Amino acid sequence: MNDPEPIDMPNENQRTGTVIWELQYSYPGGYPLHLDLYLPVEGHGPFPVVLWISGGGWWECDKTRAYYSSLLVANGFATASIRYRTSKQAIAPANIHDCKAAVRWLWANAARYHLDPNRIGAWGASAGGHLAALLGVSAGVPELEGDGGNAGFSSAVKAVCDFNGPSDLTRVAIPEIREKYQDLYKVTECYLGGPVAERCDLARMVSPLTYVTRGSPPMLIFHGSADTVVPVEESELLYKAMRCAGAKAELDVLPGAEHGWDHVTLTDEKVISFFNRELD
Repeated sequence: MNDPEPIDMPNENQRTGTVIWELQYSYPGGYPLHLDLYLPVEGHGPFPVVLWISGGGWWECDKTRAYYSSLLVANGFATASIRYRTSKQAIAPANIHDCKAAVRWLWANAARYHLDPNRIGAWGASAGGHLAALLGVSAGVPELEGDGGNAGFSSAVKAVCDFNGPSDLTRVAIPEIREKYQDLYKVTECYLGGPVAERCDLARMVSPLTYVTRGSPPMLIFHGSADTVVPVEESELLYKAMRCAGAKAELDVLPGAEHGWDHVTLTDEKVISFFNRELD
């Protein structure tokens, strides 16, 4: 399969640089997975790169939601926005296998696309935030690596930004949490392939909280205090675990913010500062 030719964005969108669409990075079980690679318009690299992992309750995945890619490339970062398998195609841990396959692909193809494999970060929101956090803390966990290709390369990332992702999937089985966060329970049940209480081992396997150690990469966590989809306690627990383990972590709880928020005024500058510092 030939790679698509690079496409220069129109002049009014030059801040988004060059986009290479639909690069196949893995082919698990005959199911092709693609990423879109955004490269800065200035400089020749090697560029630090951030893996963007979209949300959607592990049920949907739209890699074309490219606002954050535009923000990152405008600040000198390459961005890989990935399509991963959702619960419609395969239950957990398929999608974390895909995320790790994407990181290994970036390592394997770094020279070709002028990327710096020693400066790879991950960023995601909601279910994507969960996957970004899980990707960060689970380096070297065999059960989560998968066989998505480029096995000789690392799937580790150097820094993680997590927007309102769940960190302990076993908690949603607690009756009062299940009642209050019914949407989260429903998508988690689909993600695990059955009732959460009956699949606690799998839920624990794909929970970022399970793998936090002193060696976990630095993490920047945002969560809205009024989130009615994912409890803010999920981010608070992850932050506390990171700090107790001796890992670097920062938590910013946004007063009155719901599951989404005005990212431009509340988070953009902090995210770019974080990646500039940690992917230096």
